Amino acid sequence: MGPTTIISTDSVNNLIGTKLKEVISVNHWLLPNSIPYKQKEILQLLQRNGILSGTVIILVKYGKREPAHFPKICIGDFLITLVFYKKTEQISNWIYGLKKFEEVKPMKALSLSMMKPLYMNWGEKIYSSLRKSRYAKKDVRKHFPDTTTSHELGRKLSKGCALAIYVGHGRSRGWSGYRGFRLHHLDKFKQIAPIGSLISLSCSSLKKDKKDSLPMGLQLIMEGRSCAFLGTWDAVHIVPLRTITKILLDILSQKSQEPIGQVLQKAHQKIISLNDSHVIENWEKFRLIGNPFQVI
Repeated sequence: MGPTTIISTDSVNNLIGTKLKEVISVNHWLLPNSIPYKQKEILQLLQRNGILSGTVIILVKYGKREPAHFPKICIGDFLITLVFYKKTEQISNWIYGLKKFEEVKPMKALSLSMMKPLYMNWGEKIYSSLRKSRYAKKDVRKHFPDTTTSHELGRKLSKGCALAIYVGHGRSRGWSGYRGFRLHHLDKFKQIAPIGSLISLSCSSLKKDKKDSLPMGLQLIMEGRSCAFLGTWDAVHIVPLRTITKILLDILSQKSQEPIGQVLQKAHQKIISLNDSHVIENWEKFRLIGNPFQVI
C-alpha cells in the first residue's frame, strides 16, 4: 500500500498527531491552509511534496465537506481514505477504537441482510464465502431478520467483530433491514469491542441527510464503534452491486487476511478490467472511512 500520508489542518495535528502515530505508521503529514477535496487539488498537493503513490488519509471537518465531495477510493497509485469529525474529540474516539480493537482482537465475521429473499440469499453467499478459508467456520455467524431483531443486532454488534457485511436497502440514517436498524439500536449498549470493518452493500449509508444529521457510517467512526467503514454516498443499483459483491467475495474467499485498503485496491483493479461503465459508475460511489490498514 506504499507510504502513508496524512492530510489535516495544523490544529488537528497538534491535538491528535502524537496519538495517531501510535497506531498508524505515518511517513508524511501535510498541513495545507485548507483541506483539498477535488481530485486535481489532492494530487497537486501530493506531487508538490514529492509523494507519487501510497495511502492517503484525509482528516476533514464534516459540514461544508461530506463524502460525496471527495474523489473515488483509488486514484492512480493512491488509495484515498477519509476520517470526518465535527469535534476533534471524535478523532480521538476513533483512535481509541483502533487501540481497543488491537487489545481485544475480536475474531468473528458477521453476515447481515434485509428480510427479502433476494437479500437473504445474497447474505447466505456472503456467509459461505467467509467460511471457505479466511475465517474459522466457528467464527462466522449469520444474523438475518427472520431470527434477529434490531435490538438483538445492536447487542451483537456491541460485542465487536473483525468484519460485518450488510446487504439490503439502506439510507443515511441506517439500514432498512431488521424493520429499520439505526444507530440508537447500538447506542443502547456499551461497545465491549469495536467492529473492525463494516461493509454496507446498500444505498446511501454515507449520504448527507436532508435533516443535516450525520450518516450512520460516519457516526460509527466518530464514536469509535467501528475502525473502518465502507459504504456509498448515493443510491446504487442491484445488478452492478451484485458484480461488486462477487468480486469482493472472491478476494475474501482467499486464505490470507490483509488490510481492507489492499482488498479494495484489488477489487478496484478487477472492476476496472471489466470495462463495464455501469459497474464502474456504482463502484465509484463507495468511500472508505477510517482505518485503511484494518485487517480483514
